[in-house]
Amino acid sequence: MTTPFEKFTRLGVEEPIAPAEAPIFPEGGLPVMNDAQVAAARAMMDCALGRNENYVTVEALPDVGPDRMGQRSPAPIPLDEVMVSVSPLAPKHIQHQDGSLIGDHPTEAVQGDALAMEPNVEAGLVESTVPWPDPVDGKSLANEIRSRLESHVVFQSAHHAVLVTLWIFGTYCMPAWRLWPRLLITAAVFESGKSTLLEIVHAFVFRGTTLSNCTAATVFRILSQVSPTLCLDEADTWLKNSPGLGGILNASHVRSQARVARVGPRSEVEIFDIWSPIAISGIGTQKSTLVSRSLVIPLQPKLPSEHLEPVGFDIFSESGDTRRRLLGWALEKMTAIKASTSRPPECRSPRRRDNYGPLYQLAAILGGPWPQLLEDAYHGTMETDDGAKEMPEQVLLRDIWGMFTRRPTKTALRTAEIVQYLSGLEESPWAPGLGSRGISPHKIAQMLKPFSIRSHDKRDGIHVAKAYMRLDVELAYNRYAATGLKRNG
Repeated sequence: MTTPFEKFTRLGVEEPIAPAEAPIFPEGGLPVMNDAQVAAARAMMDCALGRNENYVTVEALPDVGPDRMGQRSPAPIPLDEVMVSVSPLAPKHIQHQDGSLIGDHPTEAVQGDALAMEPNVEAGLVESTVPWPDPVDGKSLANEIRSRLESHVVFQSAHHAVLVTLWIFGTYCMPAWRLWPRLLITAAVFESGKSTLLEIVHAFVFRGTTLSNCTAATVFRILSQVSPTLCLDEADTWLKNSPGLGGILNASHVRSQARVARVGPRSEVEIFDIWSPIAISGIGTQKSTLVSRSLVIPLQPKLPSEHLEPVGFDIFSESGDTRRRLLGWALEKMTAIKASTSRPPECRSPRRRDNYGPLYQLAAILGGPWPQLLEDAYHGTMETDDGAKEMPEQVLLRDIWGMFTRRPTKTALRTAEIVQYLSGLEESPWAPGLGSRGISPHKIAQMLKPFSIRSHDKRDGIHVAKAYMRLDVELAYNRYAATGLKRNG
């Protein structure tokens, strides 16, 4: 029977290691281990899938008291024949007999109260980022990144460069967020810079990984194993046809809901943690459920009079110092970011306000011009964001209420009047046209039914006709249309 140490021969330790004497526990001190035990502990740490705010603790170490060296998680993560888990109760370091701390290695240690231990990178999916050793000026770094973004692509508005910059910062602060919005890069036509912007974002974010045309199973396993910032390209060609993947992208928007369950080959249930930042690029828009959870970044083709800098041959390698500075800033400011009470003002969409909440916390800690830049972006992009997510029922409700506001003395409007009014609205979806039969009394009734609006018999002299009451329409408008109704939640 092999010992736990001997099982590490397939996980990076060249020779089987037999457990020597038990680790020493000095009174009030850290666990002390000999060379063999340190090697085994390192092998286990290299295999650990660290995710949250705590150090990874080792559960397979022999002869180590559970009260000092391996507080067991309720749901440890199986990895081959090794069990590792993340526990807030575990000691933050393991001490070697020579006094050094295993956790001091930059690829093994969590620094400050911020990020978990760097994940296993043997698959080449993510890099191990070493934080910048000196204090980082966040304002200057943000200005530098924003200028770099604007030098390579044409944003529809300068506000969008502000949003992308703050989103990049936020990928280094994931332990601070309750939710984190997707970054949805869109354009109306080809050759508008979507893939270019995604490449730049990938070069700056924490643990960036770029994929395209991948399955739902691939995505949730990658998210669970290495917690990358996932960059999905050419989404217009494949994402809409993958409902399973759409569900995963929606679920990972909120930390507490970022879980996927699958049944293994022996009917065991496996839980995958998919809490990670995700950037998506593609032509046109995506499903409204994804759009409502995203910061939408529209791009435009450049004019002949506009000059853009070409992207470097290896922008990822060239941006290594930028990533180190971002990580250093995040580790230094994590406590302040968590404590920030800065929040966006009320708007028509509660979800939109939620999406901007983490950005307001970041901007407040960056200081300088960034709080005002974000405030301007929040208000400056509101019309385009809301317009992209309107439901037809919302438009109809707003148009009928607009008809009532033009007739302040009317307590009811006959259905025939409403049909005539809506059919005459320019650029509305209600007018008859190519491929459309226009609006009808039956269609109005069906579209208003979810809002509990019913027509009533209205007598006009000797004639009786169907009509909609002002009070019913006003109450529904204030509750649904004025607050930003969105399709499919």
